[in-house]
Amino acid sequence: NLKSSFILAITYNMRILILLMLVLTMVSCGQSNNKKVDLEKITQLGDLAEIDSLSLFLGLPTIVKLFDNKLFIVDMFDEGKIVKIYDLEKKEILLSFAKKGEGPYEYLHVNNIDIYRNSDSRVKISLFDPVSSKLGVYDYDSLLIMNNNYLPKMILSKNKDVRFHEILRINEGYLATGLTTEGKYTLLSDSLKIIGYFGKYRPKPQAGISDMSHIIANYGKSVLSRNKDLLIEIIYNASVLSCYDVKKTGITQRWESVIHELDYRMDGTSIINNAPIGYLSAYIGDDKIYALYSGEADDMDAVATYGKEIHVYSYTGNIIGRYSISKPAFAFCIDEKADKIYVLSHVPEPNITVYDMN
Repeated sequence: NLKSSFILAITYNMRILILLMLVLTMVSCGQSNNKKVDLEKITQLGDLAEIDSLSLFLGLPTIVKLFDNKLFIVDMFDEGKIVKIYDLEKKEILLSFAKKGEGPYEYLHVNNIDIYRNSDSRVKISLFDPVSSKLGVYDYDSLLIMNNNYLPKMILSKNKDVRFHEILRINEGYLATGLTTEGKYTLLSDSLKIIGYFGKYRPKPQAGISDMSHIIANYGKSVLSRNKDLLIEIIYNASVLSCYDVKKTGITQRWESVIHELDYRMDGTSIINNAPIGYLSAYIGDDKIYALYSGEADDMDAVATYGKEIHVYSYTGNIIGRYSISKPAFAFCIDEKADKIYVLSHVPEPNITVYDMN
């Protein structure tokens, strides 16, 4: 059924994945600039105007990212290829790639997609499969030219002691989250060799909780800025947004905004969240940070959790205000030059809605 299948599609809202391998990560140290936010006092910036809905056939997509006027959509329920590239100028799908399967160039699951320019200015796309622990790296231009005949470079994680969840490209090597008590973030070399661990998980809400259960409760998502020197972390079970500086030698916390702290209890092996679900998705702009907020109670029977507010932060961690959107959203990305927000929704059917930020 849809629930049992979708659960393997990774993101907190897909809970079983949490039991498969996950962990979150949170980083490092120095003095924490903790900002307590009163939700009731956040300025309402207005209702965003819905201006378009993209014509796409989607199964149940989980990720949408914008790069060079193209949307990259990850849809594990597509019967063919799981990544679509949608050209916003031509208003058509430019390319679909990455087959689902157990083959050497196929994926059992894609937990994150990373699009970036390499040191030689060539555009690269990386897909990480946490089930088979392999990272596929594509050259964008070669992919466009060769299409079905193009084979990515596959890098296999050989770290037996760590099961990675996310792997993101930084300026030198990679940054990863994974199932480890050593630290929330792991710095990796280009070959995925472990360089070091950084960061701590949030405090346990009560005594007697195992370290592994607490790691699972800290699960969330990490987002890097375009130039890879700023990191935003969200935790689904806590309404917390954390910001970090990323450097060659490690990760240092810049600030964190707390609406509701991590608060849960254990019912056998199940994690029961006492606080509302927090942020679901985030985007780092040129001078602002945007985060999709839920605020809903955790519903263990729901396929996923959604939000209808986008909170806006300054780079210094001050919350500027919040926008409201018309449809419950799962993820989003922003085109700041065009003042548009592309929002991924699942109801009433999977679609991408375009909102005008003005």
